[in-house]
Amino acid sequence: MSEWKEYKLDDFAEINPSESIPKGKVAKKIAMEVIQPFTKKIQTYSNEEYKGGVKFKNGLACQKYPPKNEIDKLPVLKIKQLRNGFSDDCDWCTTDVKPEYLVKNGDVIFSWSASLMVKIWDGDNCILNQHLFKVTSDEFPKWYYYLWSKHHLEEFISIYASHATIMGHIKRGDLNNAIVLVPTDDEMITFTEIQSPIIDKIIANNKQLKKIVAIRETLLPKLMSGEIQVKA
Repeated sequence: MSEWKEYKLDDFAEINPSESIPKGKVAKKIAMEVIQPFTKKIQTYSNEEYKGGVKFKNGLACQKYPPKNEIDKLPVLKIKQLRNGFSDDCDWCTTDVKPEYLVKNGDVIFSWSASLMVKIWDGDNCILNQHLFKVTSDEFPKWYYYLWSKHHLEEFISIYASHATIMGHIKRGDLNNAIVLVPTDDEMITFTEIQSPIIDKIIANNKQLKKIVAIRETLLPKLMSGEIQVKA
């Protein structure tokens, strides 16, 4: 009998083989609840339109898209601005870019390089810079991909720390290998009824906070200079 040899599984088998399915194409969908253990047989499936799953869109090299005039421009969202907000010295970019690079209040932004974080953007409209993903989906609700991204953040930070470079980062493969649980359609509806109002409240609170901060920044200098006074 010949000696047994050890091989890694992916030396001779493709794990989770990828197939490119264009968005909008009708394809076979197998619901998790119909998959039975200890058998390769699939009892039933449905034909449904593929809506694209969850999309992580990387930003532009915005320095290549300078403003064409002083009107049609927006500030550039970089890692610094994602963490601290905009300041007077921020960079600007033309608005003549594809719509997927436009970031609006309430969008989910994932910083994948240098400083890893997942944040619901709470600022004004801006243009997405490279090293940031805008996370979107036509299939799954915002709470789902936001909370799963947050769930895996600690793991991503560990991967990031293991890279012996000054500008550490995670790769697309790290995202592809992240495991998430997909509930049934009925469960997703139930979870969404609970979670979506919480996410909506976070976005509303952030907007309100921005207004309060703007009022403070307007009134505080006038109070300090004595231009206005508060009666006791």
